[in-house]
Amino acid sequence: MLIRKAYKYKLKTTPDIEQKLVNFSGQTRFVWNKVLALCLSRLEDKQNLLWYNEAAYWLTLWKSSDDFGFLKDCHSQVLQQKCNPPIYNRS
Repeated sequence: MLIRKAYKYKLKTTPDIEQKLVNFSGQTRFVWNKVLALCLSRLEDKQNLLWYNEAAYWLTLWKSSDDFGFLKDCHSQVLQQKCNPPIYNRS
């Protein structure tokens, strides 16, 4: 007989930590959408898709710009995980 168990966990956070988590998730969503937009525009122009290194280069440019300076508030590893191109068919 197969017995399946499930565990439910809940983080005990402070309002400050919850606000940071909300900010981090918003910033990662922003980076994901920017990389996706770059990939889609390159596909329309019949170019190769972005590789991780190219996306990471764009990320450093975005972080140093005045428009997207809010990305500096997030840990770099969190944003770098979203630099993998969202489109995986490399035909």
